[in-house]
Amino acid sequence: MIHSALHAVIERQLLAVSPGKPGPVDLASCWRVHRVAQVSPAARLGLVPGDLLVTVDGRPLDVPPWQFHLDPANERRYRFQRPDGSFTEVLATGVDLGVEWVPTVERVVATWSPLDGDVLDLLPLWDAKAWEALEDLAWRRCQGVEHGPGLLARFQALRNPESPAAVLLGAALWEQGKRDAGVALIADWLARYTEPARITAIGWLYVARQEHADDRKSRAVLALRESLGRHRLDATLALLGEWADETVPSEGSLVGSQFPAHYELQPLDTDPEFADVVSFDEALADLGPGQVLVVCVLGRERGNAAYNDAVFRFVNHAYWLPEVIAGLHVIAGRADRQAEHDYWVAEDLARGDGLPVLVLLDDYARVAEKLGNPASPRLYLVDRHGTVAHEGGLDGVAVWDALWAASSGVGVKP
Repeated sequence: MIHSALHAVIERQLLAVSPGKPGPVDLASCWRVHRVAQVSPAARLGLVPGDLLVTVDGRPLDVPPWQFHLDPANERRYRFQRPDGSFTEVLATGVDLGVEWVPTVERVVATWSPLDGDVLDLLPLWDAKAWEALEDLAWRRCQGVEHGPGLLARFQALRNPESPAAVLLGAALWEQGKRDAGVALIADWLARYTEPARITAIGWLYVARQEHADDRKSRAVLALRESLGRHRLDATLALLGEWADETVPSEGSLVGSQFPAHYELQPLDTDPEFADVVSFDEALADLGPGQVLVVCVLGRERGNAAYNDAVFRFVNHAYWLPEVIAGLHVIAGRADRQAEHDYWVAEDLARGDGLPVLVLLDDYARVAEKLGNPASPRLYLVDRHGTVAHEGGLDGVAVWDALWAASSGVGVKP
């Protein structure tokens, strides 16, 4: 029954689905489906990795689709191209479909600026194994030039070897058979820099691959562990299992466990003399089958930019999915807002719209302490049994997966 209730919620989000008429596709304006939540509107539509989002409301999409929560809409009309070349037209509510999106290779090549683009925006090329495109753009960044090299320019020393793009350039060279040149670039960068974390992890991954190719197995495993300490890459995890028979515990260690902080806290903006404390246990007792409570832990803070974004995401989920998302408890370590920041736009919007949001004061950050003092904000989706269905952010795939877990008891530990 609970499963059928969640499926009914999903069906209400899909207003119309029909085959689309054939037409031209500009890959440079498309977004690609990378991952789909297994029970979600996207899964109900049959979307799979590799499908292309061609247009939204009849126009190419200028902003990333993962930012739809910042531009709410009552309806959206999607046009998808499937791997077989056919098209599907979808009219849906403004709900998050439950997709992890990535830009197409063509979009990155067409839009990324070698002079001032964020190097992290090149990572979709690495993920897609688009080595020639990655080599070209990373080289341009390291040379500080807008356009590609001439014949002799490739042999010139890099003008900006300190750029993280040097690691991606080294990776692209390594993958194309220029292993010595590639790993030399990477090793030189790693000797001096440690950020961004994912770039550093990629660098250590290639050091490990080179060590393994040179039959230095123990050093290769050490480099993999160094990579893992910077950022979790699927490739690193796979090689640790293959080379060292090591299984690394998944992140979000509370998932499937009981939420450990059974708090009773005073809500902010109320008179302490008359307001009742808010009890975590009582909030869970009010949940129905398949419902979740969202708990946002801020530690000793009252808010930050990531918190504002998370609450915007909550607003979108709660508006469209009130049957399954019961409310939000924000656990703040201080009562005052810093006047120089505007980190509470989404919070004020949610409370003004009457959404079930409570901001609770935890003066000594005891809740955060019981949770191991996670980075702020840290969000937990908890079912009526007190089991954590998700730990992390509120992206669509994570939320839909958590709702499915809460409705099915998946991952629940006795």
